[in-house]
Amino acid sequence: MKNQKSIDVYLAYSGLIPFLFFTICLLFNYKHTLIFGNTIQALSIYGLIIASFLAGTHWGRQINIESPIVKLFLQISSNINVIAIWFAYLNLNSKYFILLLIIEFLVLLKIDYYIYKLKITSSRYFLYIRLPITSAVVILLAISWSLI
Repeated sequence: MKNQKSIDVYLAYSGLIPFLFFTICLLFNYKHTLIFGNTIQALSIYGLIIASFLAGTHWGRQINIESPIVKLFLQISSNINVIAIWFAYLNLNSKYFILLLIIEFLVLLKIDYYIYKLKITSSRYFLYIRLPITSAVVILLAISWSLI
């Protein structure tokens, strides 16, 4: 049973690997890779996918919430976040989009903090998964942004 509970931690932390890989590529000035093509575009798309996924988890959490205000907040914020990040990807250049991704991950973390304070999620999730992973993602994106 312990292994079943740990798999979410392993999967969450393994989600950092592409952010780390693309940042290292940019550090060594590899703007194009054989498998992923344009490194900056691959980083942008991966960030878009992960940010959308995280916003989707907020939508999923609202399903079992009884408070109509919290429910409405999570429904609206999850949709606004996904649409905003998608629209930004379509309309911003890479440098501005990566900057917006940094902001988006911080906004999503703030919403997760709100959910944590309402005791909808556990301290284990927020303190040991969400907070350190988002911190790492923001740092890696900031490094990547500085290299574009």
